[in-house]
Amino acid sequence: MELIALSTITRICSGLKRLAAVPGINAPRPFDIIAFLFAFTLLFSSSGVIAFIAYYFPEYLEPVIEKPSTFYGWLEITITLLLAGYAEEGVFRYLLPNVLQNLGARPLAAALFSQSFFALFHQYEGIYGVIYAGIAGFILLTVLRRTESLHGVALAHFSYNILVYFFA
Repeated sequence: MELIALSTITRICSGLKRLAAVPGINAPRPFDIIAFLFAFTLLFSSSGVIAFIAYYFPEYLEPVIEKPSTFYGWLEITITLLLAGYAEEGVFRYLLPNVLQNLGARPLAAALFSQSFFALFHQYEGIYGVIYAGIAGFILLTVLRRTESLHGVALAHFSYNILVYFFA
């Protein structure tokens, strides 16, 4: 298990340099920290608003998740969430809106479609999860478009998700 995790981390790190060859995606840079902090702050504060609303309408609460109980469980969920953060940001914030725009969609229409699809992708979290995913999707798309920092938004996405498990 440890060798698999080490191999996965090594492949991720070596793959970051190849991302620089993809048009519109920059190699990791110090500025990504600013994008990360901005996106994470917006994600965290908007989740607080959703949690406040959910407090008054508990009949619609999302399913409870269980946090890992072992070191290997935490290692597995950490790697999974890191990969999911990059995958979801790459697909829903970069690839899908750009493909739709290249097919003739206006930027707003492409954003609405891709972020709605992202929100529906989180149906397993209940109605508040879908609403929050929609809001988070627009936050992350906006930060990505303004900063051109896929790494910043992917790490913000990952950090938010790992905190959800930590406080579960």
